Amino acid sequence: MGQPKRPGRTEALKRINVMRKANKRRLTAHWRERARQRGFDEADFRAACQTGRIEDEGEWDETHKNWKFRVVGYDVEHCEFKAVVGLGDDELILISGMRKAAGKWEEE
Repeated sequence: MGQPKRPGRTEALKRINVMRKANKRRLTAHWRERARQRGFDEADFRAACQTGRIEDEGEWDETHKNWKFRVVGYDVEHCEFKAVVGLGDDELILISGMRKAAGKWEEE
């Protein structure tokens, strides 16, 4: 199977929210590690999706066969929150999350 057409930012966020609400998501080990280290959880991701936008045009991940996007919004504590997600045909993969502190993002 080849690379599917890249969804636009609006379409990507819509698909992310549909899959999130349908619980069609998978948390990577990296996501779990970063969440533990940085003190965020899926509620922060949900809040960011509800208040946020897609930051980038998306990039194709040939290894995992999905589009990678960065969702930027506000978490439950009203801090800027960024989530790196993989958007597959029928699954949302949560890859990493970070907050902005003192004007800088934590590392992915």
